[in-house]
Amino acid sequence: MSLSTPKASGSEERLMKVAEVPGGKVSATMTGDATGTVWAGVYRGPERPAGVTLSAGGRTTSARIVTLPGRPGWVAFHAYDTRAGTDGFTITVLGAGGTVLASQAKPGES
Repeated sequence: MSLSTPKASGSEERLMKVAEVPGGKVSATMTGDATGTVWAGVYRGPERPAGVTLSAGGRTTSARIVTLPGRPGWVAFHAYDTRAGTDGFTITVLGAGGTVLASQAKPGES
């Protein structure tokens, strides 16, 4: 399974393969401009995630997740925020009861 994005030419650009994501880690990509940001990513780990949040620009957005069967468990996620930029973000994968399973952060440029 891989995450890819369509190109204007009709072909696809492969962004990441689930097998390339280390266990217990989150891997994501985003693209955006002044009109908003699109986020997409994968989490793979021993516990099935209950949710994924994306924080940027002082706002937090819940991602939509797709969970497929198998071990180790993994989810793909995506979100769109009309007001967030790509300058600094935190992605948090949440387990049952709100426990943090994994996170990925990029500090904003000053």
